[in-house]
Amino acid sequence: MFDQKKIFVECEGIRTTLRDVPWDMKLFGVNIYDLSFDETLGDASIHEFLSTIDDKARSLKVDLMTTRITQSNLHVINALEDYGFRYIEASYRPYLNCSDMLFSPSEFFSISLCTDSEVMSISEQISDMFKFGRYHQDERIPNKLADIRYKNWLVNSISVDTQLVYKCTDSLDATVAFFVVDKVSDSEAFLSLVGMMEAFRGKGLASSVWKTMLCYIKDQGYSKVSTSISSHNIAIFNLYVVLGFSFPEPELSFHKWYR
Repeated sequence: MFDQKKIFVECEGIRTTLRDVPWDMKLFGVNIYDLSFDETLGDASIHEFLSTIDDKARSLKVDLMTTRITQSNLHVINALEDYGFRYIEASYRPYLNCSDMLFSPSEFFSISLCTDSEVMSISEQISDMFKFGRYHQDERIPNKLADIRYKNWLVNSISVDTQLVYKCTDSLDATVAFFVVDKVSDSEAFLSLVGMMEAFRGKGLASSVWKTMLCYIKDQGYSKVSTSISSHNIAIFNLYVVLGFSFPEPELSFHKWYR
């Protein structure tokens, strides 16, 4: 897989982290770093901090810097915009406690692990499946490359020890949907990438398919399921609301180009 570089930056006693994003750098051909806020920044320090980050970005020859911040941190958001960061999306991380599941699996669908060859086959069918990713919202990134990113994501999951790829099949053994499940801990499963195959979209099947998968996860011994949703994907947002997921405060994503 990829080795990720971490750089710690301190300013006014505040420590933050810059991480390169090698999988996206390889695909997009640009130098990408992600900025994470390790501590809450006060009003007095945020502008000096971002000036320091700008200097560090130029020394690293960064082309694109990305970051996320909770939407209630208005002083940080305002400062990011002052320093050239552009809003991309709101990202939700809803969760559901398995004890709160008020539904049963569908008798028409079944869940099983994908073989590596099945994962590769599915990856060839998802080129137009994901249109709401944050890179799709950035006009500097070609949509075609943003599409390929999801194919790579699925293929790379084969090599990640904490991830398993499942398929949902119907009574004719046709693959209806796939789910990449990341083991966050012994008690929590994270749906990192999910999708409905084209032939089954728009037929009102999503709720039954997702309920079947969630019940399967519960049967594996997990007590909590979480996922990540873009604010641009209204249909999937509404699905998770109907399924009973709770929605913590969203994070806002920002991009800044240096070239």
